[in-house]
Amino acid sequence: MYAIKYFKSMQFLTDTFQFEADASVVDSSEDDDGSYVVTDHTIYYPGGGGQEPDKGSIIDENGKEYTILDAFFDTNSFKHYIAEELPLGEKIKIRIDQDYRVQNAQLHTAGHLLAAVVYEKLKWPLKPIKGFHYQQGAYIEFDLEDEMFTPSDANKLVRAVEEDISKNLPLTADMSSFEKTDVRKILESDSFFPEHKHTKRTVAIQGYKAVPCGGTHLESTGAIEHFTIKQLLYKKGKIRINYSAGKESQSPQID
Repeated sequence: MYAIKYFKSMQFLTDTFQFEADASVVDSSEDDDGSYVVTDHTIYYPGGGGQEPDKGSIIDENGKEYTILDAFFDTNSFKHYIAEELPLGEKIKIRIDQDYRVQNAQLHTAGHLLAAVVYEKLKWPLKPIKGFHYQQGAYIEFDLEDEMFTPSDANKLVRAVEEDISKNLPLTADMSSFEKTDVRKILESDSFFPEHKHTKRTVAIQGYKAVPCGGTHLESTGAIEHFTIKQLLYKKGKIRINYSAGKESQSPQID
């Protein structure tokens, strides 16, 4: 998870809906992965935590556009990989694909809501253990605990999620220290053991517990628009609930 000193420079953490930003090149070089530029701040989400990276580009002072091929964050810098290096101090624009970003945020927020509804609202004996929010096949995986999950349960779950979508519950994101007793009490669970000396970003849907997350999210559950369970997969004491969300989530419910 991201160290707090980089929080303000990575604006995707505070504003999902900023799709273009001016920035300056503070470093530009080449490594084993190719040519890259480091900027004084960025809106480009590099991927991670079960969410795929943005699609985007960097535009130089002459209007030349470079596709961002990849991006990595390490302890020293945030590298945007493009086709060639750029001069230090160059004023550039970072532009990301708006529709792609919003769809990813819809899927990620819907995944958090799905897990919360199952575990906290319906209180089913299913513990969320993994989230994958990619457009080609989003899912939440749960420990099944020897309980069968039926199509009837799936439809009940969809109705419960849709209820929270209709309530338009707000989401909040925060940087919190696990050294605080109240934060540890909220976040710690049987399957999550944080490093207490580190600061983490948490995301919370109103009425549900905050969870550690570095992804992009919607401002409220109503922006999920549509939610559908597409498939149920069982394997070795686990169930994977495949879902879709957003404008593309128009397929029939499970019968």
